Amino acid sequence: TEQRGDTTFVRISGGVPDSLVRTLETELRVGQAEGSDELTFGRIGGMLVGSDGTMYVYDAHQTTGLFRMYDANGAFLRTLGAK
Repeated sequence: TEQRGDTTFVRISGGVPDSLVRTLETELRVGQAEGSDELTFGRIGGMLVGSDGTMYVYDAHQTTGLFRMYDANGAFLRTLGAK
């Protein structure tokens, strides 16, 4: 996948099925619609994935400039930064 602005581009592999329909499957899910602060995002302003799979997500909705850190499986590790 590739992110450009507010659009996610998904590349596919393999042949094109006769129905011309593809189905996306979730590989990893981080966050949720409601819940604790470390799982709810206001507006994701950026994301970086480290060589070990650790994810750093910047929540641009927060006025405190917080980065949240998740392991390669999407489990919350800690919050980085403060106002």
